[in-house]
Amino acid sequence: MQPEMKAALQLFQFSGGSTGDADDNSNNQLRHLTLQRCLVRPPPVFRGLINLELSQVTISTEDFGNFISRCLLLEHLVLDHSDNANNIKINAPKLRSYVFTGNIHFIHLKCVPLLAKVSHESMESSVKARNYDLVAFFKSIEHLHWDYSNFRDQVKYQLSFPTLLNSLKRLYLSELCFDELVKVTWALCLLRSSPYLEELEIKGPGDLSGELIDYVPWWTVDEIPASFSDVTYNYLRTVKIKGVVGAGVDMQLIKVLLAKSPVLLRMVIDPYVEGDHSLEILAKIKKYQRASPQAEVIYNVNAYPGYKPA
Repeated sequence: MQPEMKAALQLFQFSGGSTGDADDNSNNQLRHLTLQRCLVRPPPVFRGLINLELSQVTISTEDFGNFISRCLLLEHLVLDHSDNANNIKINAPKLRSYVFTGNIHFIHLKCVPLLAKVSHESMESSVKARNYDLVAFFKSIEHLHWDYSNFRDQVKYQLSFPTLLNSLKRLYLSELCFDELVKVTWALCLLRSSPYLEELEIKGPGDLSGELIDYVPWWTVDEIPASFSDVTYNYLRTVKIKGVVGAGVDMQLIKVLLAKSPVLLRMVIDPYVEGDHSLEILAKIKKYQRASPQAEVIYNVNAYPGYKPA
């Protein structure tokens, strides 16, 4: 077996073999492994594994935790999981990147001190880092993609960080509804705590027809600029905001980012409205103060998906 080969063709051997069969010398030399649509029982052991991708793999919660904890050199983990497992635990002291898509109810990041790149697209899950200390989860992360599709109140216990997230350089927030209080509060907290951002992208929901849990009150919207009074983004160069509707929060956020980013080079805005309303939003943005004399604001007036030129 070549150490660098992907073992997609061996997944049935791993799931059907015994623990002794899975823990042979060749598997200890394996560096990259992909398992797809299979049953893993008992969990194999790959002590030399660096990259692991699991897609639609059936494995018990306990076995999954044991599987990951035995991959002592694991640096990159991709997990696409559709089963409604109650929870999973990830204990990987050398883990540097983690990509998750699925609907696991609860994810416990037990020991991930080197974790630098995270993409979390969850249909139904919450995240725990140690004893609900999300700073322990975020402190080493440099690149973060957080999807808000089914974000509820799982992180309402921590709406501020005691320390700044000095490592975070690139932040992508997707499916963020600017009208929903819990999502907005968490997003603003994350932004206020990330003064070293270099790139920021925010994408609103593609479907605005869903029922909101709790609307953002008008006084919260008015307080947004003041809440950023001691924040300056001295490294932020590019911003992209998609799904602007001019509802209040999105406009205040644009105003803050323009006023607080002295080296900003480009801000791209895609509105989720059309016609006169879109032009009204553009007129307001043109009046906002810009801290960077080089800042270019690109407003795609016809970006609305339903736009039809006259």
